[in-house]
Parts: sequence; structure tokens; C-alpha cells
Amino acid sequence: MVTCDNILNPRTKANSGIFKIDIQDLTGCAIESTDISNIDLSVSMESVPSFSFVGAQSSNPKNGGTTVTTLRFTPSMKMIDNDILYITFPSEIQLPSASSLSCTAEGVVKTVQCSLIAGSPNRLKAKVTFTSGSNPSTSQFYIKVNNVKNAPSTAKSSVFTEIKATDSSDNDIMIFTDLGPTITNPQPATASGSLAQGSTDTGVATDYTITYSTMNAMADSSSFLIDYPDIITVP
Repeated sequence: MVTCDNILNPRTKANSGIFKIDIQDLTGCAIESTDISNIDLSVSMESVPSFSFVGAQSSNPKNGGTTVTTLRFTPSMKMIDNDILYITFPSEIQLPSASSLSCTAEGVVKTVQCSLIAGSPNRLKAKVTFTSGSNPSTSQFYIKVNNVKNAPSTAKSSVFTEIKATDSSDNDIMIFTDLGPTITNPQPATASGSLAQGSTDTGVATDYTITYSTMNAMADSSSFLIDYPDIITVP
């Protein structure tokens, strides 16, 4: 039996391939060799680690506005060129169409190629390369996704989900197991409109008609809140 310490396991659960053992004499002549038809000297991993951190931030604080979403990742293991990131955006945040989708590489990320997953319009796939050919574990990196449309409300978004990294052959490297990040846009969009009075005579009861256009879609449960001047009397 031979034991070797401190060997680093493979990055994925893909089969390692076969270890081969040759036994030689002092002159280098073969004495024995493993017969791969009779013995399986391979290893495969049963689980993959999680990212240490995943974050998301919008460059535009206005709800419903077009924005750049910055995605930050802190890997728990080394990543190399042509590794792939997958992340599903909340349903209320809209990714652009495939023809308008683009991503920007920043910092230690040299290039990033983004695409959408067929049948999952809000699921992003991003293949990355690094300025040094790799990114060490615990070293944060980020990418920017352009032409994203913010959620239509100032409420906190639902979480980003199904976050993982794979190698270039789509073998899982890391799967994010914590609760995904959210985005909040604190600035409401600006509605435009006009006001018309049924009568302009002072002190008489009349109709006020407010016509306006919203910047965002309104759900069935949405409400209207109208502030009016103190000199106006509402029954």
C-alpha cells in the first residue's frame, strides 16, 4: 500500500481517468504493471462546493429603468479560462433579448461572452477568461450585464437563483447553496399627466379628471395614491 498526502482533488465530478502503476527494478526495467482490464484505479467526486459569496447591484436606482447589473462572485476554489457562470434573474427583472444582450468584463476578468438559455429567457450564461489565465479561490471578481430592465416596483426583488459555475465541458465546479442576492430600486419612476376641471367657478362642486401615463406595468393589486392641495375639499 502506498499513501500520498495533500493531493488536490479534481475540480469537477467528472471521472478522473485511470491511474496506472508501473513497478521497475533499479535499472528501470519493468517488473509489474497494473492491468486496467482487471482493476479500476480511478476516482470521482460526489459533491461540489458552494461559492463563498454572490452579490448583485443595479447602476440605476429608478424602478423600471434600463440599467447595468453588476454580478459579483467570490469562488471557493480556483477558476480558469473558459469556465462558465450560470444565474437566473428574478422574474420581475427583465434581461434583454438575445440580440441586445451584452456583458462587460471588468477587473481581473479579461473577456466575458454572455448568452441566454433556450426556454429560460431570464437565465444567463457567461463564459469568462481571466487576465492571468485563472482566478484563485476566495478572490472576488465581477461582470456587468448591460441593457437590463429594473423591476417595476420599489419593493425588494425576489432572489437570483440557480447560481453555479461549470468547466468548459459543463461539469459542475461550484453550486451556490445560500439564499441568492436581491436588488432594491428605491427611486420610483416618474409618471406624466394632466388635470382637467369640469368647472372653474370658485366654490362649486365639480369633477376633476386626472389623465396620466405610467412608466411601469401595474398589477391587479396595485393602488393609486393622490395627494391634493389643502384648499381643495374632498367629500
